[in-house]
Amino acid sequence: MTLKLAGLATGVSVAVALATGTTTALFTSTAPIDGNSFTTPALAAPAATTAVASCLGAALQVTVSWTAASGVTGYAIERAPGLTGGSFATVGTVSGGATTSFVDATVAFASVYRYRVRGTVQSWTSAPSNTAIVTTPSVCL
Repeated sequence: MTLKLAGLATGVSVAVALATGTTTALFTSTAPIDGNSFTTPALAAPAATTAVASCLGAALQVTVSWTAASGVTGYAIERAPGLTGGSFATVGTVSGGATTSFVDATVAFASVYRYRVRGTVQSWTSAPSNTAIVTTPSVCL
């Protein structure tokens, strides 16, 4: 889909929310094609996100995995603290649409985290995946 927006200077930031049925996807771009046209890629959200805590020796880590989404060239991995509340923040990115996992080594012991993944193409971002919840162990031996 191409959006025509009159009178925009090159470099203007535009956010577009697309809704189809019950799905809403937010796309953002800061790079107009010709100063007044933006092409929104058809980005599907990644699916089947899972998160598994594990120990690598005494080090704690969480491996986040998902099913690849079509049309993306990378992924942004987001984390929020606790079972509810708390804002999601990006904890990492991976390049390559075929890459379907990320290791988060910045987690704390005995904590609960929620993870979700967004597909990316340049500055465009898909809707988030489902949310995966993980509880980290109290200690790694």
